[in-house]
Amino acid sequence: MYRGCLDRSPTPEELLARKLKPGERILWKSRTAERYWTFPVVRRMLFGIILLVYPLCFILAVRRDTGHFWKSELPGSLLYFSLAGVIAGGIPAMLALAGGVKLLSAPWRERASRRNSLYVLTDRRLIAITGEAALFFKGCSIYTRSFHKLRNVRLHPARNGAGDIILEYGGKKKVIFREVARPQEAVGILKRLGKKQSSAEQQK
Repeated sequence: MYRGCLDRSPTPEELLARKLKPGERILWKSRTAERYWTFPVVRRMLFGIILLVYPLCFILAVRRDTGHFWKSELPGSLLYFSLAGVIAGGIPAMLALAGGVKLLSAPWRERASRRNSLYVLTDRRLIAITGEAALFFKGCSIYTRSFHKLRNVRLHPARNGAGDIILEYGGKKKVIFREVARPQEAVGILKRLGKKQSSAEQQK
């Protein structure tokens, strides 16, 4: 179940404490590895630089034509046409500027997002609190799922000791913990829980 959180004050640990049920025990808890200069981040920054080319060219063009405007060197009809062009071109330029700045801030937004993420395994279910950092506010999404019908657990290790944990629930349903620290410990716990669940189903 997903739930958006726009409150700035709660930390991931506080959100987790609210989510836990009475008697529920935490078996494993980890954060996303702090790695900000990833390929997606660099790609977003490159796109941001490309987006900023248009507003920069627009500003230079307006600055060049400003002298003609104030000196009234343009005929009346061309003057109004020029003003309409500035307004029509200014709106896309502002949008491109905002988008470019947002994309260029990708490393800082990635840093905040990873620091606001928390992955938890309890004796009843998994809980994922994923951070979503914007320019002016922080948010989060909370996802929970039981171990019922868990079919397989796979680990994709990374060089920095972190790794992606992939939980397969049958069919194409998957849950992925991305770049978490201490993933081997979590995989061991999940496999033990999977064996207990299989034994309980066989006894039934």
